[in-house]
Amino acid sequence: MKIHVYDRIQGFLVKKGNPRKIRNVHDLARKDIKIVNRQSGAGTRVLLDTLLAEAGIPCQYVMGYESVAITHLEAAGLVASGAADTALAIKTVADAMDLDFIPVAEEPFELYVPRKFLDHPGVAASLYALEDPSWREVVEAMGGYVWKN
Repeated sequence: MKIHVYDRIQGFLVKKGNPRKIRNVHDLARKDIKIVNRQSGAGTRVLLDTLLAEAGIPCQYVMGYESVAITHLEAAGLVASGAADTALAIKTVADAMDLDFIPVAEEPFELYVPRKFLDHPGVAASLYALEDPSWREVVEAMGGYVWKN
């Protein structure tokens, strides 16, 4: 069973004031822009590959494409330290690392649970928590998450 949890906002992380003037995916092909990517198979990597393909930009034209951060927070740290000019990541880490954020996409975050496990105490507790308004308030306060239901 597919359970929609929320949508999360993905975008480009940049230093405060956006000193490299990054506006969209086309800027990733500039020779003066270095990115940090996510690992193969990560949803964020799939999104970046899709954006590049839609823009007609071969990945070999993107400096840093092969540079990998395992987590959104690691990617944000590399941008904050200046090791990369930008990274595609969730808005929450931009806020946590005091970076500017250029929204790119809102994507669904879903859980898939086999029906035979819906009555499992752990699954039932998780599904109950997803409906708890106080928990949702905490998640919303982090920024970058949108509840559709």
